[in-house]
Amino acid sequence: MSEKLVKGEKLGLFISILIYIFSLIFFGVTAESPLALVFAGLLPFLLFIGLFFYSVHMYTEGWILWLLPLVFPAIFLIMLGFVPTPLDVPTLAVINVILSYLVAFIVLMILGLRHMIDVDTRNSMIKREREGYHKHINALKSELDTTKEVLGHTQSELHGKHHELEHTKNELHETLTKLRITKENFSINLRSIEDKCKAINFVIGRVYSDKKGADAAIRDALRIDPHLYNTFSNLSATYTDKDADRLLNILEKIHGRLVLLEQREDDLFKVKKGKLPVIRQEEDTILDILTRNDKDPIRYYHGEAKEICNKLMKFLKDSKLG
Repeated sequence: MSEKLVKGEKLGLFISILIYIFSLIFFGVTAESPLALVFAGLLPFLLFIGLFFYSVHMYTEGWILWLLPLVFPAIFLIMLGFVPTPLDVPTLAVINVILSYLVAFIVLMILGLRHMIDVDTRNSMIKREREGYHKHINALKSELDTTKEVLGHTQSELHGKHHELEHTKNELHETLTKLRITKENFSINLRSIEDKCKAINFVIGRVYSDKKGADAAIRDALRIDPHLYNTFSNLSATYTDKDADRLLNILEKIHGRLVLLEQREDDLFKVKKGKLPVIRQEEDTILDILTRNDKDPIRYYHGEAKEICNKLMKFLKDSKLG
């Protein structure tokens, strides 16, 4: 039983008791009878109030509640109607019926209004919950749509990354093939070192120019001797196994010069301040300074030349052992 329904019963009971007390006083005064007779005459009404509220509390069906006002007045009339008594039994029976129906009407109206208020409140709560539910569903749908879009975008990105990965694999395979020294690509790799060495020398000439504070001695100390890589052209055209030792010696010298570029400039020489600025930092290697002060990809030239040198030297040494 809801709290509102209990409050409705209490209000109805309070009104019923007020009506009963008012009736006692009213009939006691107007009838000019002893209070005991008035109490006896209104006893069916008092008993009805007790039975009625018990029935309401026990959720008795409505048609029974509307018959209850007739029960005690009928009993009262049957028991005292044919017995000599100072009470006007028929009149009192009618009065009890009227008072009982009055109370029944008032109480049931109060409970009905309470019930309607309770129903309206419950309907309002259900409506708010339903609206909240729909909002929650719409929010979930929106979130799901957003998630689908993100997943679709992510799938497209993964697809693109997959293609990029495949392309990178292919490029790596081609690069490894180029770096793998065989009899067939031996001459090609020799000429590749020659190109890289020339490019490195050009960068050294630009960064360590006279205008930038260097001199010919510094450039000669850093440059790869052109005589070394120019020899490649003749050897690659007429190469035989007898040339292996000579070629290996040349490659070791070139490799040594490439390693020199990885040393700190301060450990090798001091460069004066020139007319044109050169960006230097502490602990810079020759390769760092070349990279920072020239647009050519000197690190790429250096790395490729050094890698091919190592591969060629290994190939020549393995060929000799074989």
